[in-house]
Amino acid sequence: MMWCGAQELDQRYDALLQMYGEKVEEAEELRLDIQDVKEMYKTQVCVCVCVCELITDHSPASSSCCCHGNSVGGT
Repeated sequence: MMWCGAQELDQRYDALLQMYGEKVEEAEELRLDIQDVKEMYKTQVCVCVCVCELITDHSPASSSCCCHGNSVGGT
């Protein structure tokens, strides 16, 4: 078994803490990326549903999209 000096042990500990911090930061960035992708997916699905409703139902009441209360076509 190899014994380490206190200085070497401190250096290894600091390196380990730095690597851990980098991994925590990376995990947080990935979590935020997943949130963004989920939001984009929800928006795409909603727009597709709204477009399908407009195509299949030509009544004036169908011009308002279910998505966030927005109207399709930017009006």
